[in-house]
Amino acid sequence: MEDGRAALQAGADMLGFIFYKPVPRYVTPQQVRNIVSELRAETPHWLAVGVFVDEPADQLNAIVDGCGLDWVQLAGDETPEYCADVERPAIKVLRIREGRWSAERLAAAREGYEVERFMVDSHVSGFYGGTGVASDWDSLAGLLDEHILAGGLRPDNVGQAIRATHPWAVDVSTGVEVNGRKDHSLIREFMKAVRCSSPTAGAQGPRRVASGEAR
Repeated sequence: MEDGRAALQAGADMLGFIFYKPVPRYVTPQQVRNIVSELRAETPHWLAVGVFVDEPADQLNAIVDGCGLDWVQLAGDETPEYCADVERPAIKVLRIREGRWSAERLAAAREGYEVERFMVDSHVSGFYGGTGVASDWDSLAGLLDEHILAGGLRPDNVGQAIRATHPWAVDVSTGVEVNGRKDHSLIREFMKAVRCSSPTAGAQGPRRVASGEAR
């Protein structure tokens, strides 16, 4: 609860909740329901995002409804057909295993999907995110106007990443943690760096900041 409150007070637009049981950041639907309900009463204008990895669609939809989530983030190998069965706006995570991004590779990765947004994350074999490994920012320049940048973002490098890629939003989790726990001072530093990252946009930076409050 306190981590989510700190992120919202710092200016985060989204809070992410991990529903993937094998990872330490997993939270139960009951925990999420309580957090979302209480924080909504305090701060109404933010998006609660459930993060899933290859969850059966019927189970995903039930969790989303029960927790009062607004969006879902699909971080596994979900197909376009699977995404069509999801009942909330979806963010599909994209990764490439080798080489660099390009407009052509991004277009190919997006092909067939009808989702709200895409998130470009770094690839680390055996992991579905939260590794702290940076994405290939230079190759993403000019490609993320409508997409989310993730992967290895921290208070000391998020400004550089935003200036390089101009994303619609940035996503952070490991980069605001100490010993696997959210650090509220790092959350504030991260948000300050985001706000200062784009002089040409009136110090607004990207249009959204997603904080992995329970990630």
